[in-house]
Amino acid sequence: MAVEGCGKFLKFIVFFFNFLVFVGGIAVLGVGIWSLVDSNALGEIGTILGQDMFSTATYILIAVGVILLLLGFLGCCGAWKESKCLLGLFFFILFIMFIVLLAGGILAFVYNDKVKSALEKEMNTTLVEKYDDTSKDKDIIAFTDAWNVLQTTFKCCGIKGDGTGDDSYYKWQSSQWFKKQTGSSKKYVPTSCCNTKNATDVKVCDGETKLADAPPVNHPGTKENKYLNVDGCYNAVEAFVNAKAPIIGGVACGIAVLMLLAMICSICLCRSIESE
Repeated sequence: MAVEGCGKFLKFIVFFFNFLVFVGGIAVLGVGIWSLVDSNALGEIGTILGQDMFSTATYILIAVGVILLLLGFLGCCGAWKESKCLLGLFFFILFIMFIVLLAGGILAFVYNDKVKSALEKEMNTTLVEKYDDTSKDKDIIAFTDAWNVLQTTFKCCGIKGDGTGDDSYYKWQSSQWFKKQTGSSKKYVPTSCCNTKNATDVKVCDGETKLADAPPVNHPGTKENKYLNVDGCYNAVEAFVNAKAPIIGGVACGIAVLMLLAMICSICLCRSIESE
């Protein structure tokens, strides 16, 4: 006998919720596959931040998408067929995911500083050792393109700081790329550090053209080179993430609440089926 009254209402609530979960699973899976196979700016930036870390995050997205698809399918079938077995399996998987989500949030908070430190170290290593716009090596080309994309996208240069220390654009003078240059027209920074497309101004920015009123490197006390982005890329990326953090946190809290409601509704529907 089909459930009636409140049970019927719960049945459609559970079905509708899991249909949304199923659609969400398709979206997450699609983003994961796209990140894995498409060579775009996201993948280039992931190269700088550590290819292993980026690939791991991508595979996690794919795994989450598959799990959401499975959850949505189980929930929809369990509600539509009024199957206590399917609803019980749905509850169990959802409960495990809720615990994993909670643990992941706690670990992210606890190891936040270590993650930042690891990212900064990786950025330093790739800038100093793996940037070379004349190399034919595929790995070096990947890192070089990644740095160019990062600096162009975030309008930054180097690692950290606002141009007054040694870790922003000045960091490039510690790189193998800078040390390999010969002749009098050395570039102090890559062209991707410049905020202009005018060829003459670019040469002023990167130091090929030495002008008394626009030094290629903005040491404290000298006139600012207006064509050079002086903020470090680590700072720019951190600011971008921090700006999105409230949205990410809100979405995570919303997902946690929906999980709890889904578990409660599935239990109530099971009890209603048993009662009928």
